[in-house]
Amino acid sequence: MNSTGAAEDKYGVGDFRTLEDFRLDIETCFGASCSFCERGCPVYQVTKEKTYTSKGRNRTLMGILLGKYEPDERMADVYYSCTLCGNCARWCALPDLEMEMSFRRYLIAKGQENPKLKRIKDNMLETGNPYGKPASEKLAWQNDYDFNPSSHTMFFGGCTMPLKDKETLEKYIELLDPNNLTVMEGEVCCGSTVHRVGYEDAHVHQATQIIDYVKDHGITEIFTACPGCYSTLKGDMEKAGINVKVRHAVEGIKERIEKGEIELEKQDIRVTYHDPCHLGRLGGVIEEPRFVIQNTANLVEMRDHGMDSLCCGAGGGVRAAFPDLSHDVARRRLEQAEETGAELIVSACPFCENQLREAGEKKVGDVVDLVYAAWKKKK
Repeated sequence: MNSTGAAEDKYGVGDFRTLEDFRLDIETCFGASCSFCERGCPVYQVTKEKTYTSKGRNRTLMGILLGKYEPDERMADVYYSCTLCGNCARWCALPDLEMEMSFRRYLIAKGQENPKLKRIKDNMLETGNPYGKPASEKLAWQNDYDFNPSSHTMFFGGCTMPLKDKETLEKYIELLDPNNLTVMEGEVCCGSTVHRVGYEDAHVHQATQIIDYVKDHGITEIFTACPGCYSTLKGDMEKAGINVKVRHAVEGIKERIEKGEIELEKQDIRVTYHDPCHLGRLGGVIEEPRFVIQNTANLVEMRDHGMDSLCCGAGGGVRAAFPDLSHDVARRRLEQAEETGAELIVSACPFCENQLREAGEKKVGDVVDLVYAAWKKKK
């Protein structure tokens, strides 16, 4: 970052659009009043306050643009309470998520920062991860494998799995085969969280380092097991015009199963799958994890799944800033899981997995746990 605290956006990956850029969209929402965004909005379903819907938030934005309001702490709390799950965008033609993030940037510029989210940003810039852990601790997993320095397929570990669930990370790496993979030396945070909570300069700072590395090392494919990293890296590479395919690790495992490179012994266990928002509704990776599960266990679906999946409540900084609200959202999802009679809930996201495990008593795991167990049993 330069001396003014701003990052040079040499690849054009940053979203610095202002509220004024969205005026027509905001006016359209104000005039339409369709209320479709209420359907599936996880926070509205808990609070029952329309202020928390996209329509309600857009009315606030209209007031800001008309000079009727000035931002305050209460307003900031409402906007930081959105999980950015994309359920509103599922039913709306307007760029609801982009408007939401634009207003978060506006709040920061007006001095209405959430202190817990600011700490995440500061941690990332100081230590290279949002948890404030030493960089050596985050990168320790890279020393456990003999990766292939000649490979053009890079595995991106992210921050959460290396620091919070290294065992799951290792299962993904083993199933993809480290001999097929290389890693980013000194891997930095992808900037997913800071991007979504409004610190776009910090996001650009992180993205630039990763894109530089990808270009310099001829990387053509990136696997990651974190949906936040997946959606951020994919978006950044596309905006930068970099010809690299970004994929979730479960997609690679599916291909290896289809090719017969991973042989499995299916287990007689009822499993339900929770779609991570960034992977399913926002990323389009819906059938791949289900294919993997169906080859390892008996899949039973929740009422709302796939594109209509309910958010677990962990995204958009809500888990960090408003843990009680976040867990209330998660409990609604756990109720749907209970209805299925499944013995186990699995996801393909470390945030979703930790969130659902902490919010209830249901057994929760990752898709890769099923594959690894079935693989080891076969061997």
